[in-house]
Amino acid sequence: MQRTLLFMQFAVVVALATLHIFALENDLYWKFQWFDLMTHFLGGMWAALFFYWIGFSVGRASNLLLAIGGALLLGLMWEFFELAAGISNAPNYVSDTLIDLLMDVVGAMFVAIAVKSILLVRREYNS
Repeated sequence: MQRTLLFMQFAVVVALATLHIFALENDLYWKFQWFDLMTHFLGGMWAALFFYWIGFSVGRASNLLLAIGGALLLGLMWEFFELAAGISNAPNYVSDTLIDLLMDVVGAMFVAIAVKSILLVRREYNS
């Protein structure tokens, strides 16, 4: 499962980086206020995959709370970074931040469902 999670992380990071670079080059974050929702969703996916990978690496079973809590924690850290760097100066900063964090959690929940499904399929296959 560790290897699967590692490859899934790689795929999500490539998609996230590609989308982010494309958005920066074309000013999409500023043209479309909703555009960052996709990157937050992918960021939440990556964070959950990372925390699942860590959990499996240390021999623990999949931990939903660790994956979603970790994604939320990294999302909060990102929002504080944006605030400190002066990146986010939207007039609706609080609601924008809450929606960004929600998308981080939704991405993490998507991964939680995928990991649970993979584990169930593998369990049935092995039995």
